[in-house]
Amino acid sequence: MKSTIIHSSVLFSYLLIVTANLCAQNKDAVESESNTGWVIGLNGGTYGLGIFGVKSISSYFDVRFVLEGISLASNKTYSFQSDNNITGMPVTGSFSSSTLNMFNVGAQLDIFPFRTEWICLTEGFFIGNNTISSLWRVDDYTIGQEIVFEGITVHPNPDGSFKTKIVLGQVIKPYFGLGIGQRLTQHKIGIRMDIGFVYQGRFNVKSDNISGTNLNVIADDVDVNFNKELLRWWPMLNFSIGCRF
Repeated sequence: MKSTIIHSSVLFSYLLIVTANLCAQNKDAVESESNTGWVIGLNGGTYGLGIFGVKSISSYFDVRFVLEGISLASNKTYSFQSDNNITGMPVTGSFSSSTLNMFNVGAQLDIFPFRTEWICLTEGFFIGNNTISSLWRVDDYTIGQEIVFEGITVHPNPDGSFKTKIVLGQVIKPYFGLGIGQRLTQHKIGIRMDIGFVYQGRFNVKSDNISGTNLNVIADDVDVNFNKELLRWWPMLNFSIGCRF
């Protein structure tokens, strides 16, 4: 985790230097009106709903602070399959009653290296904990049966169920994106869309029903019917509306 944060910070710093140099070389760019006030507004997207504040610090840079969160519950059922090292037989089942909880604060730098205000580069980070809690159930479970694979032992409840909590990556998560729309600090009221991705990193699993020194292989080895890469590289689509004070 420390290595990932260091690499992300180095990459973030490198991109800042490159884009800052690009801005410095673009001497013919039209100077934007200088505003000392803050833009306060609402935003919503794939990282939740929240509020933000933006302030212009130069004709090329705006600094943004965000607070976002969301809690969603789903009863949709997904199937899973794995091999039991004890019996050599495949274990099948399902998981459902999932709850997604996300709460993050973030800081971002909007970079305007072009002549137009309608496109900007955004680099920054989010800080917070994102989790998915689920209820699993093993098909045709026999009371007392243990499920073992890759050093992990699952101890289901008598009805074959067990609970897990997936922690979606690291606490500090770098963000890279593209802003499309009005430069909010240059308008009394403005709207904007952001697209990009948040690198959350490797996710891990916690459960009172599971023991073993290699608990996280359950996240890699169990076959489920959704794209697990979305948990590592979270897509960002966000819409904002703000008012300058």
